[in-house]
Amino acid sequence: MTPSALLARLKSMNCRVIVGDSGRILLDSPRGAIGPELLALLRQHRLSLATLVLAEVESVTANSVGAKVEQRQTPTEELGLAAPEPVAIRAPVAPAGTQLFFADEFGRPCPRQESFMWCWEGGPQWYLTEQRRPSEAAEPLGYIA
Repeated sequence: MTPSALLARLKSMNCRVIVGDSGRILLDSPRGAIGPELLALLRQHRLSLATLVLAEVESVTANSVGAKVEQRQTPTEELGLAAPEPVAIRAPVAPAGTQLFFADEFGRPCPRQESFMWCWEGGPQWYLTEQRRPSEAAEPLGYIA
C-alpha cells in the first residue's frame, strides 16, 4: 500500500493524522480502528506519511489565507466612501524670540547638528529632530543648563 493510499484509508476510517514538532506521527482515531496490520503499515511509511500530511496542511493554509486577503475590503470601500486624503504633518514653529533647546537621545544638552530632539522655551513637548526639524530661521539662543 502506498503512503497516499494509507492516508486516504485512515481518513475514510475517521482517523486524524497529526505530525508533531519532532516529526512524530500522532493518530486521533476511534477506539479499535487501528489494528496490528495497519499499525505495521504506519511504521513502514512513517516518514512519507508525515511529508504528505505536512504538504496537505501547507496547501490548505496557503489557500485559505490567500482567499481571505483577496476578499478583504477597507471600511471605506464597504460603505462606498472615498478614501480620506493624507494629511501632511507640519513642523511646529517656535514663537519669535523664544529660546530653542536641543538634546541628545539621553536628554543631555548638545549642539543643533547632533540633536535627537528639540523644544522651545515654554513649548508643549519635545519633538524628534528626524521627524520634525526646527525652522532654520529660528536661532538657538543657548543650551539647557
